[in-house]
Parts: sequence; structure tokens; C-alpha cells
Amino acid sequence: MEGNLLFYTSFVFFINVYIAFIKNYIAYALLFFILGVTSLLVHYPTDNESIKRIDKFFAYFLVLYGAYILSTKIYDLDTLSLSFIVSTFLCVVYLYLYGYYTKQYSHDPIKERSHIFHGIVHVISAIGHGGIILF
Repeated sequence: MEGNLLFYTSFVFFINVYIAFIKNYIAYALLFFILGVTSLLVHYPTDNESIKRIDKFFAYFLVLYGAYILSTKIYDLDTLSLSFIVSTFLCVVYLYLYGYYTKQYSHDPIKERSHIFHGIVHVISAIGHGGIILF
């Protein structure tokens, strides 16, 4: 467990739980709570395929839910705020999906390197969703 970066970066999702709750986005808070718990379980030294699938489901579902919330407020956002949110999304797509297809970043064969980039994905995605909630 010592030095498990992904376990520790999973805690950033609970910041979004708090922010979403105080901004009265209860469904968003619940989704981030579930993602936080599943992420902690996945990144704890276990190898449970069911938890991994549930974690991925909620991660992808949060992308869709975040896009939905963003679409409801897109015309009220200034250009800088919208650019910030879209930039975080594109960074996550690049590091996670592009990395998947090229076997780098979050999917680098060197475990330590992939963990660093995956941890960065945790943080950037939490910041982006925080922007959706706060802006």
C-alpha cells in the first residue's frame, strides 16, 4: 500500500462530492461519491474485475453526466470558463484514450510512469468537473 499514488489521488473525487453537495448538485455528488469509493477499491492492492468494471462504468457515466450539466449552462458561461472546462476534458482524453491506443501515458508499460499519468488524470478530471459545478 505504501506509495500507491492512484489510491491517494482517488481522494480528489471526494472534493467534488463536497462541492457538488454544497452547490445542490445532489446526483453529481452521489456519482462522485460512488466513483471515489470504487476508485479507492480498484487502486487498493486487489485485483477484483467486478470492481474495475463498476469503476469504469461510473467514470464514463460521469463524463456523460458532466457533459449534460455543461450543456444546460453552456450559454451562461464566459469564454474563459468554457475553454478551461473543455481543456481539462481534452487533456484527460489525450492522456487516457490516446495513451490507451499508443500504449503510453496512463497505459504506459512502465507501471510507475502509467501510475503518474493516471494520477494526473484523476486530478485533471476532478478539476474539470469542479469547474462544471462552480462556473
